Amino acid sequence: MKPPKDYDTDLFQISGRTLYALKNKDYEGEVTVPRGVTAIWENAFEDCTGLEGAVLPMGIKSIGQGAFTGCEMLSRVELPETLKLIEADAFAHSGLSGISVPDSVEKLGGGAFAYCGRLTEATLGRGIMRIGADTFFYCPLLRFDIPDLVVEVADCAFGMCLQLKEVHVGKNVRTIGPFAFLGCDNLARITADERNPVYLGGGECLIERGTGTLIVGGAECDIPADGSVTAIGADAFTGRCRRVSIPGTVKAIGARAFSACRELEKIVLGGETETIGEAAFYNCEKLKNVFIPKSVKKMGRDAFKGCHSLTITCEEGTMSEDWAQDWNPDGRPVLFAKS
Repeated sequence: MKPPKDYDTDLFQISGRTLYALKNKDYEGEVTVPRGVTAIWENAFEDCTGLEGAVLPMGIKSIGQGAFTGCEMLSRVELPETLKLIEADAFAHSGLSGISVPDSVEKLGGGAFAYCGRLTEATLGRGIMRIGADTFFYCPLLRFDIPDLVVEVADCAFGMCLQLKEVHVGKNVRTIGPFAFLGCDNLARITADERNPVYLGGGECLIERGTGTLIVGGAECDIPADGSVTAIGADAFTGRCRRVSIPGTVKAIGARAFSACRELEKIVLGGETETIGEAAFYNCEKLKNVFIPKSVKKMGRDAFKGCHSLTITCEEGTMSEDWAQDWNPDGRPVLFAKS
């Protein structure tokens, strides 16, 4: 097929094989991109708030950055099997309720579907090996399982997916970035393919096999007491935990591990806990009681800052020189109990 000449149709501005813009930003309804176009330019349909649907023909290979961003009424898009690249923020802030990314797509840019408030289901094709930063950030209705061929889940990939209740990690996932599930307040069940050599699904938590670190915890979590967990990682439960049972095998609680868990009322630390990280329980507003055993040798700054309902009980012999001076900056009551 010969490339089309530079021209403007009634709807589109097209040059060569690239669609640069929808001419009428007030257009309402569905559009069908002309055959022969192979690329949608960046911001081509940006803020076309009346656009309800888009059909992209076979031959389309790329969708540029922000191409459909701000299309608030865009509920459906047909993506062809020739598509290779979806750039960053391509459908951000759009009205998509579902999306199926074909197997031909090899790269999905960061924030591609961020802030899609109506998005409930997303299916990724077999060509996607990396879910980039913020890809589904603030898709509050989304349900999703991480496909087997995905190797990496980047920072905040599913941040603020408020109704995400269950996640399954495929067998090939090797890296899950910090804050990947930040603000997923209703995340309750986390499983992993038993063939995954890096991550172990604990039912209510995700564990890094090699280090014994719990990296993501559910809203209500009984941490396994079989020795598989020896540390709770940084930000593991941030903003999410309502109830947790910490076994004696846990020796370290990472920075901000339970920060902003505003419904958490009680923490019982095991007798082998040695380290409580910086801001570990920051702003746990309903936390009423915590018992700190003498095994705790290191305490980070602001560990209990903002815990306005808290009474702290320390076992005699605690408070070593490795406790930060401002571990209890709000001056919450501290009681001492005999061993």
